[in-house]
Amino acid sequence: MAETYLFRPNMRRVYIVAGILLVVGLVLGLIVFLALGDFIFGALAAVALSLAAALIAGYALLTVYSNRYSLSNEEVTIDKGILNRVHRSVPLANVDNITVHRSISDRLLGMGDICIDSPGGTGYELVLSHVDIAVLDSIVSEMKEHMKTHRGGIKRNM
Repeated sequence: MAETYLFRPNMRRVYIVAGILLVVGLVLGLIVFLALGDFIFGALAAVALSLAAALIAGYALLTVYSNRYSLSNEEVTIDKGILNRVHRSVPLANVDNITVHRSISDRLLGMGDICIDSPGGTGYELVLSHVDIAVLDSIVSEMKEHMKTHRGGIKRNM
């Protein structure tokens, strides 16, 4: 890895969830419209439900799209947040373990999550979520190679 590699989350899952939210909002709005019988009140309720679903879907899209990941020779960083930006980084020298999470939906959509663990904490230090499978494989192999070369490989006490 000679330079910093920048990438964003894969948006496939978020697009599907946003689409489902919009369809559910429209269907619920239509049901309320038909059930109330009053044209004006029913139309207002339908528009309100559809607008709420659109706002929730838009917020979900912005939240995931605002994440930016980078990998360099020295560190792994994540920048996330819409209004309040959070910058977290873990030096590659401190990476203790790399875990890849891929649910059934992740495997169908060709993505996964990279969980990076460093010593001294509980849980994962960084989670790079919604990473495209091609990017995921290359990042994990590069990080494992870095861990092998800079730590002398696996040492066993005998």
